[in-house]
Amino acid sequence: MSLSPEQRDDLRQLLEDELRAAWRAAVERGVPPEEVAELVADRRRAVAAAFGVADDDPVPGRAAGEQR
Repeated sequence: MSLSPEQRDDLRQLLEDELRAAWRAAVERGVPPEEVAELVADRRRAVAAAFGVADDDPVPGRAAGEQR
C-alpha cells in the first residue's frame, strides 16, 4: 500500500484517536490498565508491521494510551 505523507499522517492520527478511545472505554469498564497497555502494545506492533516500520518506531513524543 502506498500512501502520501499526508494520508499516512491522517491514518496514524485516526489510529491514535481510536486506540485512545478504546483505552478510556476499557479503563471505564474496569479493565486493569496493565491489561489494556498490553492489548494496545499488541495492536501497535500489528499496525507497525502493516506499515513496514520497526517495532521500536513509536509515534514521536507519545506512548500508547498517553494523553496529549
